[in-house]
Amino acid sequence: MEVAAKLQGPSRLDPEGYEIPLDVSLYSPGADILNDSPVGTYGCDRMERGIGDNGPVGICQLAVEESGVFDVVVKSARTLRHVKRGVAIPGGANFFGPAHDPVDERGLHEGDNNEDDTINVLDFSLFLDTWNDTCANLPPGGIGDFSHGDYDKNCSVNVLDFSIFLANWREKSPQED
Repeated sequence: MEVAAKLQGPSRLDPEGYEIPLDVSLYSPGADILNDSPVGTYGCDRMERGIGDNGPVGICQLAVEESGVFDVVVKSARTLRHVKRGVAIPGGANFFGPAHDPVDERGLHEGDNNEDDTINVLDFSLFLDTWNDTCANLPPGGIGDFSHGDYDKNCSVNVLDFSIFLANWREKSPQED
């Protein structure tokens, strides 16, 4: 299965800015994705840059065992959960999935720094802890070590990241396509 997700941030480094982990979970149709257990969960250690209908996207290849109709949830660190309901997945299928829908140009909603499925003042306080940090301030490991703040993965926590945070202020999971 191929999953594509639009990522926020016009100044995202290429290709490093697309190399982020992604979790994809399959739920029974109509499931409460915040409380029910998934039928299957798949992880992608890092996505690669690709081109979607409306510009660059992160793409991840997954070997999926299940087939049928599912509610598909896509999530990365510090993002809200995105769900696309009623997706038919035949074995070995390609799927341009949640957060790639042209209706929502923002893609995966960044800013859920404490992973509580809501972007609020608690997340803002964590964001402020990294304000003005750059890759030069990081321990070995590079871009992936920014835990709260570098939403566009350009090696700097700055006003561009703050604008992404504000665009998602008070949003909650799940974000539905």
